[in-house]
Amino acid sequence: MSPKWRGPIHLDVNVPPNDTDTQTAVHRALACAYRRRVVEYLAGCEGDVATVDELIANLHDHDEVTENRRHIAVKLHHVALPKLATLGFLEYDDRSQTVRYRESPVLERELRRCVDVTAVT
Repeated sequence: MSPKWRGPIHLDVNVPPNDTDTQTAVHRALACAYRRRVVEYLAGCEGDVATVDELIANLHDHDEVTENRRHIAVKLHHVALPKLATLGFLEYDDRSQTVRYRESPVLERELRRCVDVTAVT
C-alpha cells in the first residue's frame, strides 16, 4: 500500500547538507533522468526562468531521450515538473508554461556527483 499524499513539502533549499529531509528531497528529485536533465538545464540557464518549450527542446536534443516532443511534454507536465515543484526546487506555472528555478546549492552539488558518476560509466 502506498503512503497517502500529504501535500507539498516546503523546504529551505539552502540548508546544510546534513539535513535529512533536504537530502531525501534531493535524492527524490534526482532519481529520474528527466528531472536530472531539467535541473541541469535550469541551473545552467542565465536567469532563473525557462519556458516548457525550452525544456522540451533540451530534452529532445539529448542523446539519452528517444521520445518525441509530445511525449516529453506530457511527462514534463504530469510528472517531472510537478514533482520538482512539490519538492520545492522550482515553481511551475502551467498556464504561462514557465518554470522558475529555485537555486539550491545542495541539489546542484548532488547533480554534479550524478553527472560525474555517469561520465565514468
